Amino acid sequence: MSFAQITCNVTPAALFLADVCDLWSLIVVCVAVVVQYEANKMYSEALRTYDVIVSGRIYVVNGKLQANMGNVYFDMGNYEKAVKYYKMSLDKVQR
Repeated sequence: MSFAQITCNVTPAALFLADVCDLWSLIVVCVAVVVQYEANKMYSEALRTYDVIVSGRIYVVNGKLQANMGNVYFDMGNYEKAVKYYKMSLDKVQR
């Protein structure tokens, strides 16, 4: 079972109810795992883990994470999706 499959059971509502420190700890761990997935070209796992983080709707970091998701799609050769996520990232930054 992958890390993303385990953490996908954490709902956004549960994340909001979590202590702020616990929430940031979860994000830090998820990002560390994503970095390793990307380094090992495990792109599907990286994207699933990014989805877990972004689904928490923490707008401070969403723009950067969506840009990173665009980078993963770019590395996979899926340029349409990469552009989509880059644009979503820019929309978050411009708010």
